[in-house]
Amino acid sequence: MTLAPVRADLDGRVEIAVAADGTYPTLHSSGALAARATIDGVWLVGASAHPIGGDRLAVAMDVGAEAFLSVHSASATLARGSDPPRPSRMDITATVGPGGTLHWAPAPGIAANGSRHAADAVVGLHPTAALYWKDTIVLGRAGERGGSWSSRLRVEVAGRPLVVGELALGEAFAGWASPAVLAGARCVQSIVVVEPARRAPGPRTHAASGVLLPLSECAVQLTTWGASVSECCAVRRALADDAGLRAWAGGVLDSDD
Repeated sequence: MTLAPVRADLDGRVEIAVAADGTYPTLHSSGALAARATIDGVWLVGASAHPIGGDRLAVAMDVGAEAFLSVHSASATLARGSDPPRPSRMDITATVGPGGTLHWAPAPGIAANGSRHAADAVVGLHPTAALYWKDTIVLGRAGERGGSWSSRLRVEVAGRPLVVGELALGEAFAGWASPAVLAGARCVQSIVVVEPARRAPGPRTHAASGVLLPLSECAVQLTTWGASVSECCAVRRALADDAGLRAWAGGVLDSDD
């Protein structure tokens, strides 16, 4: 993968390229985003309060052949409103080469009152690549009326779409709180797991707050929703145990966020 040229209108950008030997040929950050390499992977750190209405952020990742990249964040991403109101946005792109693995598990995104944030991710996988991708969205801080947040994910394998979906919460999205969608849940979490060497289990549901769906012979998507992150995590673990998924993704399914 050739990382896209840096855009002049971005308020923060991170570029990561990792090789099979664990080195980072590219590890660059600027503006409101910072990246720090540790023995546990790369951690995204806010270099300033972000995203605020009007901010445009970007993360680009290139996982080489037989390489492993784990990306976390040091804290939750808190989207804030602006005056006058303007949306904020983060664009994420990633490619994973033959035999490579990408583990994306940032802390939850929180839509504070008055915010409207959009995250858009596009991931390209080689047929032999593995992916663990987690998105968690929380509508508002404790005791606060929340803003709006949408998180779009497109995963392609060898150029063909595996999953194209969106999580959207908040008053900017008509019908999101209806019983047919999220029934007013303030938190939603989605995990996409692609393991070329494993066979996906069949579909599972958990009461009215979680569903596990096979995406292909070797990929699943697990979505949970509830009043809090802890509720989503409890349902996620129950679904993972029922489907025998613990051996698939380890820490992504066992974590507390």
